[in-house]
Amino acid sequence: MNPTTTTSEQLDSHHDIKDDLTNLDIGDHEQAEKEIIYSSLESNSTDINYNNFQLDSADKNHLKCYARDIIDYAATEIEIKHNGVIMLTPHFRQFPSDLVTLVVSHCPEQQDLCALSLVSKQFYAIANPLLWCAPKIQDSVALDKFLYSVATFQSPMGFIIRKMDFSSPYWDDVRFYLLIPHLRHLEELNINDGIFNVNSSFRHLPRHCPNLTSVELDCSGISSATYTELGQHCHHLCQLTLTFVPYLSSNSLKFLLNCPLQKLTFIFEYSYDHEECEDMMRGLRRFTLLTHLVMDNMNGLHGRLVIEQNSETHPPWPRLSLFHIDSGDNISDSDLIPFVDSHPHLTELRFRDASMITDNSLFAIASALPYLTSLYLHRNPNISENGILKLIDKCRQLTSLTLDHCICIAWKVIQLNHEALESYRKGGISIIHH
Repeated sequence: MNPTTTTSEQLDSHHDIKDDLTNLDIGDHEQAEKEIIYSSLESNSTDINYNNFQLDSADKNHLKCYARDIIDYAATEIEIKHNGVIMLTPHFRQFPSDLVTLVVSHCPEQQDLCALSLVSKQFYAIANPLLWCAPKIQDSVALDKFLYSVATFQSPMGFIIRKMDFSSPYWDDVRFYLLIPHLRHLEELNINDGIFNVNSSFRHLPRHCPNLTSVELDCSGISSATYTELGQHCHHLCQLTLTFVPYLSSNSLKFLLNCPLQKLTFIFEYSYDHEECEDMMRGLRRFTLLTHLVMDNMNGLHGRLVIEQNSETHPPWPRLSLFHIDSGDNISDSDLIPFVDSHPHLTELRFRDASMITDNSLFAIASALPYLTSLYLHRNPNISENGILKLIDKCRQLTSLTLDHCICIAWKVIQLNHEALESYRKGGISIIHH
């Protein structure tokens, strides 16, 4: 053995170190006394206690017994120093890193990740960042421990956090203020389920979290200054969900134009003010990057304002692929047909209380939207089985069709999945049973 090199660097994975141990000569050879020192650089979770283990060079048999024990571990490093000291460092057996990563990826629940992080240092190194990536706070005690850890860990664990869910009654302005300076790399934020006690502190969050891409926000008590802050600081924001939100003025919305918003969801506080809705729609039509637009709990009289054509911005959302609205009472064929004709990329449509549209709208959808995959219609007394079957024939990509109390077809809900639709296209039995 070359006394100037590290044996582990010379041996490949097929080499048996027993051969070297058999031929190992540790006689005096008129040199100073040699010693073997065990280096515990790896985890010491083993039944064999080697810590601070020393042998003088005369005890050859003891050395060989010791060496036979450690060869049960993979990648044991045997290093002979220039002064005759032999350094033996066992690297305890590890799983392939890609296997550990695969195991961890199949355990999305926080409790499972916690258990995996305790298996070994190798599992801890992979599972622990995932725990910090999207922490879930279950009670006030856990919350206080979490805040303490974020503030005191030598390694800035807050910088690992990418997703935070504040849907818990234990958050308040003080705790929120303590946390937000540590969320520099936060990407997804959810404040929901009626959390009213972080309203004053939330307006400071956007400047601390400029990398936000998705925000879901309960707007009860949130001031219009919040939208200004989001627009000024969060220039990567592409998904925004606002619940319990009043009709927003066009002035409030204009600050959000600085964000590349693609997905907008509004769940409104019910309002009767027609002029406020008109003003909001003037602002919304300027978000030309939208691909998803969901508008729930609108006044039934205001749904028509959403899809009516405007000569200044025609079409208002040229990239729109998903459109949901639950206030279709006043939407007629003359409103819906121009809308679908001008938005050919639509793949998912959902209309509640769509009581005025007829088969003519279905024929227009079948002709204008060849890539439609999902259609939901609710409480319509006009559409017929003929219109539905023509739609199925024309829209070959359609994989989901729901008719909810469309009484000319059936009183109950009809849900047709991909298999049922394909069966009909191939000449199967009728898919609509009165």
